Amino acid sequence: MARELPHVFSIPAGLPFLPTLTDALLSGRFGGLGDDPLALADVVIFLPTRRAARALHEAILERSAGRTAILPEIRPIGDVDEADLLLQPFETPADRLVLPAAFTPLDRQLTLARLTAAWSGALRRDLLGLSGPGTPLIPASAADAFHLAGDLARLIDDVETAGVDWRRLDNLVPENLARYWQISLDFLKIVAEAWPAILAEKGRADPSARRDRLIRAEAARLKATAGNRIVLAAGSTGSIPATAHLLATIARLPRGAVILPDLDQQLDEIGWNAIGGPDLAESAPAHPQYGLRQLLAAIGIARREVEALGAPVQAVTARRRLISEVFRPAATTEAWASSGAADPEATKGMALLVARTEQEEAVAIALALRETVETPGATAALVTPDRRIAGRVAIELARFGIAVDDSAGRPLSTAPPGVLARLVLAAAASDGAPLDLLALAKHPLAHFGMERARCRRAAEILDLHLFRGRPLPGGLARLEAEFAALDLPEEFHEPAGELITRLVAALMPLKASLLQRDRLSVSALTAALLGALKEVSADEAATESVWTGPAGGALEALLEGLTSEAAGELLLRGFEYLPLVDAAMAAVAVAGPPIADGRVFIWGTLEARLQSVDRIVLAGLDEGIWPSEARTDPWLSRSMRLAFGLEAPERRLGLSAHDFASALATPDVVVTRAERRGGTPTVPARWLQRLAARLGPEPSAALTRRGHVYVEWARALDTAEMVRSIRRPEPRPPLAARPRQLSVTEIETLVRDPYAIYARRVLKLQPLDPLDVVPDAAMRGTLIHEALGEFGKSWSGPYDERALAALIEQGRLAFVPIEPYPAIHALWWPRFLAIADWFIAWEAERGEIAARHAEIGGAWTLPDGFRLVGRADRIDLRRDGAVEILDFKTGNPPSAKQLSTGLAPQLALEVAMARAGGFPNIPAGASVATLGWIGLGSVGKGEPFRSAVRDRSPDELGAEAAERLAALITAYADPARAYVSRARPMFETRFESPYDHLARVSEWALGEDGEGEA
Repeated sequence: MARELPHVFSIPAGLPFLPTLTDALLSGRFGGLGDDPLALADVVIFLPTRRAARALHEAILERSAGRTAILPEIRPIGDVDEADLLLQPFETPADRLVLPAAFTPLDRQLTLARLTAAWSGALRRDLLGLSGPGTPLIPASAADAFHLAGDLARLIDDVETAGVDWRRLDNLVPENLARYWQISLDFLKIVAEAWPAILAEKGRADPSARRDRLIRAEAARLKATAGNRIVLAAGSTGSIPATAHLLATIARLPRGAVILPDLDQQLDEIGWNAIGGPDLAESAPAHPQYGLRQLLAAIGIARREVEALGAPVQAVTARRRLISEVFRPAATTEAWASSGAADPEATKGMALLVARTEQEEAVAIALALRETVETPGATAALVTPDRRIAGRVAIELARFGIAVDDSAGRPLSTAPPGVLARLVLAAAASDGAPLDLLALAKHPLAHFGMERARCRRAAEILDLHLFRGRPLPGGLARLEAEFAALDLPEEFHEPAGELITRLVAALMPLKASLLQRDRLSVSALTAALLGALKEVSADEAATESVWTGPAGGALEALLEGLTSEAAGELLLRGFEYLPLVDAAMAAVAVAGPPIADGRVFIWGTLEARLQSVDRIVLAGLDEGIWPSEARTDPWLSRSMRLAFGLEAPERRLGLSAHDFASALATPDVVVTRAERRGGTPTVPARWLQRLAARLGPEPSAALTRRGHVYVEWARALDTAEMVRSIRRPEPRPPLAARPRQLSVTEIETLVRDPYAIYARRVLKLQPLDPLDVVPDAAMRGTLIHEALGEFGKSWSGPYDERALAALIEQGRLAFVPIEPYPAIHALWWPRFLAIADWFIAWEAERGEIAARHAEIGGAWTLPDGFRLVGRADRIDLRRDGAVEILDFKTGNPPSAKQLSTGLAPQLALEVAMARAGGFPNIPAGASVATLGWIGLGSVGKGEPFRSAVRDRSPDELGAEAAERLAALITAYADPARAYVSRARPMFETRFESPYDHLARVSEWALGEDGEGEA
């Protein structure tokens, strides 16, 4: 009696899968439909993904144009890779009536994170003091435990999917394993007992086990009730045993059929048998046909008995033959020698694009896609597993105004609602760091119960007047007091004060939760986050909401999951919560906005399955990108997995290879790679290396030449005909706009960088103070100057112990701003005490001083009306009528040579001002006997005084400085004199201007060095 064969078909690669399937269905290949418009409604079609199901709906509608029909029932089976989506549902409401509800993926990962964290804590205590190569990697935080729990969840899925008994762990011999794997094995044995107990206690089912039971139940239902209904399963490779069982059942139904994607019927039997068999140790799981070979064995049908659907043209047939040979198992590649050269038709329509960098690759891909859609109605798609490439290409396509349908969307952590949640957490965790607070206040979804424009204006007021140029100790608790101390106009004070009050009120409860010492549950911390988010996003006008749209819905679902019972059982310290939320958000994808008539698509390898376009670009064909590195299991080594009965990690490489091989058969295909990524040289993907080896040197070079066209376009796109460096800016403002008053320090700036004076005094551009100021060396110098200056102005008695006490008291007052920084205060205060001891002793020895003038300001009007102003640290009158001018420096003072040459003219100009009577209480014409710097940084290390006099007296230096100043002012009284940038560039390492970016110094500097045209 003849055996009744299962009904198994294959659609060859190179043919559009879903349109070919639709044509076969409507033509009666799987059973006649007749003219009954209800006939299609009785058809059931199983597809691997939801995207494929939607695409098949569209294909049937397109092919049924003008006909009245009810569409068939199209159901996604679900793919093993979809389990990686943290919020992906595993069940329908009807399923809950059949089996216990499944753990959601997030609940399961939180529960496993609790187990992992508890294990790591106990293990850390046991191994305290141990180190070296045998020490296991222990999760150091809740986020680490969460990530490790994700790997553990995947291992549980693998075990349930493969139907392996956990008791087989007992067969693994710990003594044969490294120390790490011994510890891992001990923990897995605990999990094998604890996980079923947790499921029983919660009344839940494991998601993967429940999925398999539902799939097998569906197979039994179809077997019993399908009757004469047409039941099709298309596009699945049966990578899950339960799915393979369902496919085998469908294949044996009276009107059932399984349609495989790209079964290789070109490969000879020797090569086919070399792919592998039931013995996992001798399999080749990285081969693209490995999964289909296993599926055919499960169905019980030979490869030769599978029928092909559709008739590919000669070029497609030649391409498929080439791909089959390229992927021939390594053990049989000697057949290449006898198979002859590849058919030239096989590479027709194929190009290999090799770029120098990933950015050049992205531009070239964008141009290749644009070339296709220049043809009306044509479609193109980029397929890559690397989201960085996809993002770069999307940006480049936007240059041309091309809308992109990106299937992967974006991570929740980068979507506006996710960013807002992370900013709220960051601002609370940092106790109100200025950068965090401003980023939060300026976020478009942050309203704080205010009208958005008013909130934004208030944020800008706080930016300019509260957060810049000064430290803000005390955190959130001191913000309102710090703001109240500001002297602001009422129109500024009122909105900014309201924002500060609301901001502090919103963040304080969350801050208290995050910064307390005790461990809190994830659900309690999430409740605090939700409360803060509610206050931050409150919008009286209800114009925008953090919870609207796909991203808002995803954030709401995630935070709801983080308040579940499982989240309530996971305890952590507050500082661990933000990394945990980041880890959870990274696993949540948000769909992009729908595109009505998009013709350019970006697909991941999963989304690209069964899809078809006119041109397909396969990008990132470098080792580690595509194919990606085999996912290493932190719980079981490769040999342990095989001994346990699980497939090797290379199984996923086989699925990836099948995706690549199927897409490579597209008639118009561009394959791309970059020679360097992130500055690091890359290695071509193993598949490209095999393709080059099979084709030979000349055909491979021809492929590269075709792809190089797009590289040349990319290079030409942003290349100007002539690169000409800009010239150094030479602004010449009218004389009326030029400054007629400068300080002595600004004279040095005028000498070194006239453009800075132009920007500040003519354009009236004041540089913004930095945000988030912390005590630094400049602040230390300011505080010490303040203490010495206040002491010098107030003290008139002898320089004894009382003077030292008075100076120390002035120091205490000056150092108040850094008291909230105990570590810095502990370093700076002893240094100040040493300076105070030296200073009092130094003053006590200066009996020749008749009067001391600290922080004395003065002004000098030159004959032409120009006014020079300045403030000297110290000008002292001696009893003999001479003057001493001293400048205190906590850093390195200039050299005497720089002063004498006019490049550091401050002290010399002070001499000129003093002799001209520019300082009050300093007699005009008095001779300057001492001129120099007091290096406070040298106290205790050497002589603090450094003379500014080299080969001329102070009076002579003052006279020369006066002459130079007059000449300088006269020069800038000429309308033709320009305020050039960096007039003294040899000192640019010491002298930096906040206006260099406006002068575009980085652009013209190279040109003037002879490396470009000026």
